[in-house]
Amino acid sequence: MIVLKYIASSGNVYDLKSKEIKTKTANFHTWGWNPVGVELKYGLRITDFSKDAAEYSTTLILEGSYFDRKDLLDSLHEDFEYDIRNKTPGRIIWGECYIDCYITESDTKPTDKLSWTENEVNIYAPYPFWIREEKKSFTESAEPLFAQFLDFDFDFDYDYTPPTAGASLWVRDFPFASEFQMIVYGPVASPHILINGHVYEFYDTLLSGEYAIIDSRSNTIKKITTSGTEVNIFDKRNKDESIFEEIPGGTLTINWSGSFGFDLTIFEERSEPHGGDDRYAGLTGNGAQLMVER
Repeated sequence: MIVLKYIASSGNVYDLKSKEIKTKTANFHTWGWNPVGVELKYGLRITDFSKDAAEYSTTLILEGSYFDRKDLLDSLHEDFEYDIRNKTPGRIIWGECYIDCYITESDTKPTDKLSWTENEVNIYAPYPFWIREEKKSFTESAEPLFAQFLDFDFDFDYDYTPPTAGASLWVRDFPFASEFQMIVYGPVASPHILINGHVYEFYDTLLSGEYAIIDSRSNTIKKITTSGTEVNIFDKRNKDESIFEEIPGGTLTINWSGSFGFDLTIFEERSEPHGGDDRYAGLTGNGAQLMVER
């Protein structure tokens, strides 16, 4: 069963496929692109495509006693308002994907049912993409990819071993270039990482216990010292090749010295979440209990 949750910016988490609360007819797989181009005598010459903010509508069905439903509605609506008043989006999670959003409209209707309440809501996503995060860690002193180590039946006075180097092949099925976050761990001086021939590099030293965060979405590079202090090292990036270059789609060949480790998180963006059986059926159904984490 596909996971469906709403996480408010307050940290409260609501399972939208639980006994107490579920959804009906959510249109998360509806999307569109806007053609941009030059008007011709007949039609349009396409030069690009744009995308508006995404909007979805659904009905939340709350079940239980009158007082339980009232308390749950109050909690939900406080969190909806909390997101808006603080201009910090909540998050809808569908399976492996998520989209950041605000609940901008709500309409609670009385029903003749004694055990449930229906609440129609509008979901507004300023950035209209569903994101699936793919993460891989690359450790220091990794063995070279496809390395052929020399191992003789008799001894020499010295060892034939390859130089310390890191190499990895990351086989992926996502075809498009993606934004990313990279965390580089010290100790290392001027780390140099090659991904499909493109250099990701900055000229600074990370001590043991320090790390740097490179985020292509915000175009930032920050060093976190052992005391927790954030240091902006944007000006220490390699200026010949962009350190914020999107990660290519498909299989990645990754090379580095092997003397340090780093994590790479790729944000795969889609117009709709990855589908499942729930894509073609009603979303109502029982699941885990409602979670409200304070």
